[in-house]
Amino acid sequence: MAKRFKKPFCGPARRSQVLRLLRERRGLTAEALGAAMGLSPQAYEQLEIGRRTLSPARLQAFAAATDSDPAALLLSWSGHSHSLAMLCADNKAASIAISALQDLADDLQAEFLDLTVAELVSAFEGAKRQLQCAALARSASESNRSDLLTPRQLECLQWVQCGKSSRDIGAILKISSRTVESHIRTACERLKVRTRLQAVSVAIELGLLSPRTFC
Repeated sequence: MAKRFKKPFCGPARRSQVLRLLRERRGLTAEALGAAMGLSPQAYEQLEIGRRTLSPARLQAFAAATDSDPAALLLSWSGHSHSLAMLCADNKAASIAISALQDLADDLQAEFLDLTVAELVSAFEGAKRQLQCAALARSASESNRSDLLTPRQLECLQWVQCGKSSRDIGAILKISSRTVESHIRTACERLKVRTRLQAVSVAIELGLLSPRTFC
């Protein structure tokens, strides 16, 4: 079974490092991987250290030989973060997303052109929240979901759900607005979202907040 990649591959990563890390994750030698790609050991080693051009065809061959996400590899090589290749290698997320978009275009055909930027962003934001909730729910089920947020963080989000500002919440809870913002910021970090409204939405989907406001 492939070793799970726990942390994002970040920093000024060179493309050759991605190849090496994926090869090592699969437990392959440079000789074995080169043979699977139809390359001599020397040719593959030159590829891995960045001294040989990695064409799209070779990138596809590498993806096939390592059972990695070819779309994520292609995207990372076209200027996106190299961490994308590492994070999508096993679950094929980039390939699935592109395939779903292709299916949508095939189904709608001419009507696909009528979709606005706002509609696309809204749809993909919804899908993103669902995936975040799925990942968080799986992670939380390993311990106790109720431990994901503290009672105070949930209390602040409940008042956010009621439309209250940080100053309002501080007055209600008799704490400073800065402390309220700290609680909300930490809640956002734990729920893997950027805004307080997204935090409320994810907390509701996880069953941490009621969909009905209490205010």
